[in-house]
Amino acid sequence: MTFLYVVALVAPALTLVHLDPAIGASSRLIAMCVICGPFLTFFFLPYQRITATNLEHVEREIDSRAEDPALTRQIIQGEIALRQRKRVLFCAARGALDGPPPQRFLRVLNAHTRNQNLISSLVVMLSLIGFLVLQASKASIFLPYLRRSANRAQRASR
Repeated sequence: MTFLYVVALVAPALTLVHLDPAIGASSRLIAMCVICGPFLTFFFLPYQRITATNLEHVEREIDSRAEDPALTRQIIQGEIALRQRKRVLFCAARGALDGPPPQRFLRVLNAHTRNQNLISSLVVMLSLIGFLVLQASKASIFLPYLRRSANRAQRASR
């Protein structure tokens, strides 16, 4: 997952940083998309597949471990929200989660995998937000390299 994050967000950001600021923000964004876009399409499907496989893993475990798969699925469907997942994990940590051992395991596994997917999606979204802030603002304020390049470009145009 970390490799996908680096490829999907760090590589385009570094490409954008190293493009000449004198060509303008929209031209830099277009150039970044042309340079990185085709390469990034190879990593979108694996990211989607990883998150889907996490949820499919819970389904496979329910089919193989649950004493009553229908009841276990019904209980798990009621624990999709973050607050309920947090309650399940806290109860499990204190040993206060009710139900037979296989069902308790499956409830904790479901909460854990859904939290994993949430965290990975949040990391991607936060990185995209940071990337958009960098793109929308004057990047030369934040990055000395771009500040030097912008100063050189201004001196050259005089």
